[in-house]
Amino acid sequence: MNVIFAACHVGQARALQPVAAKLVRAGHKVAVFLDETQPAYRSLLAKQIAFPGCEVCIVRSNMIGAIENVEGCLRARNPDRVLVTLSPTDVSDTVEQLLYIAAQLADVPVFGYAEVPCGHLAPAWLRRTPGFTKLFVAQRTHDLQNKLDVVEVGVEVPKMNHENAVRTKDLLGLDHDAPWVWYPGGPYRQAADILTKLVEQVAIFQNKNGKLVSIVFSRHSRDEPGFAAIYREVVLYASSAGVSITENSADHTDTTSVQNPSIVPYVDLLEACSCEGVIVTGHGTDGMVKAPRLGIPSILCVGSELDPHIFREKGCEVLPLPAACPVQITRLGDLGGALHNAVQHRAAYQQLCQTLYPPQECSPADIIVKEMTGKQFA
Repeated sequence: MNVIFAACHVGQARALQPVAAKLVRAGHKVAVFLDETQPAYRSLLAKQIAFPGCEVCIVRSNMIGAIENVEGCLRARNPDRVLVTLSPTDVSDTVEQLLYIAAQLADVPVFGYAEVPCGHLAPAWLRRTPGFTKLFVAQRTHDLQNKLDVVEVGVEVPKMNHENAVRTKDLLGLDHDAPWVWYPGGPYRQAADILTKLVEQVAIFQNKNGKLVSIVFSRHSRDEPGFAAIYREVVLYASSAGVSITENSADHTDTTSVQNPSIVPYVDLLEACSCEGVIVTGHGTDGMVKAPRLGIPSILCVGSELDPHIFREKGCEVLPLPAACPVQITRLGDLGGALHNAVQHRAAYQQLCQTLYPPQECSPADIIVKEMTGKQFA
């Protein structure tokens, strides 16, 4: 069997190495297409990330007639399967897009590999023309930053590293056993309203249940004109209501409005959130797509209308979420009830997740090889 890969950047190329190696050992021919115009590939080649036994093809996607060139390269190799990575960018005319189009024209089955589960970073060309035979999605973890950890065709609930989660909660100054809410921020027009409502509902929840709930706020929208002043008012309101707000302030210097500014990576926040955490947000972040796989109750707040762009950002057109998965879409006025349910019924959410996404007993590379070849693992 002939297989062609198109990798986007260093992390994805590394992730695909074990897949290529298994196919080569099984006697399949593998060609890897890299784009000479992408800076990441110069880094890739400089670091000598090799594909033993594979043919490596350098393609220039920005040249005139690039699609014809890629189509010619594809037909010359007569592949049985094509696997393209999905860039975490909205740049068009990449080698992966060109190979995807060429494979469609040649009626060759195309498999997709996304390091990020589509989300708001999914390339526009994919959102317009989804047509994969199967789509694999990596779940990056603290210890495996640049490797394929979880494959999404029969999704795995990752075995969370409890020590990493505890360490992250320590960095944030959170009680290991207390519930907490992570608010990733945005969209700008809703951030202040949602955060104010969230503080109000957390205060009510604390008074009723006698549990302290911390709010971790990633201020993506903090630099928007006029927002800093509103944010300071929300922090003062939270303080007067007895609600703790911790700011996750990566890439920002204005941290004077809170006492414990922290910089905790996004992936580590997700991991820590698997221990008694709830996500509340106003836009369809990648976290909202990953959260069900991690057993994290998540609440997506919307305005008076369910804006279709929210679902595009969540990748639902390509990677639909089961109706029963623990992501609640709620209007701002219903946040209190949704928050109460998320905290009170966390165990039920996690059990539901384990049912929806049973653990895999084989490696991600094995899963991809089996899905692409239809045979047992090489």
